[in-house]
Amino acid sequence: MKREKIIVPVIAPLKTDLTIDEDGVEKLTSFLEKANVDWSFVGDSTGEFASLLDDLKIKTIGNIFLCC
Repeated sequence: MKREKIIVPVIAPLKTDLTIDEDGVEKLTSFLEKANVDWSFVGDSTGEFASLLDDLKIKTIGNIFLCC
């Protein structure tokens, strides 16, 4: 039986000062890779992403792509 693709939303790991938690991004993407996730998407509707300033959104997306 062929496995279907796994697609998951990705949260934006933030520190208490609302900056991107780069270690958290690395841990999250490592977990997703080990879990054999095929695709992920950033900027979903989990809530925190919509409230980020544009520069933090760009940095979050960039950090996730660098880790993957």
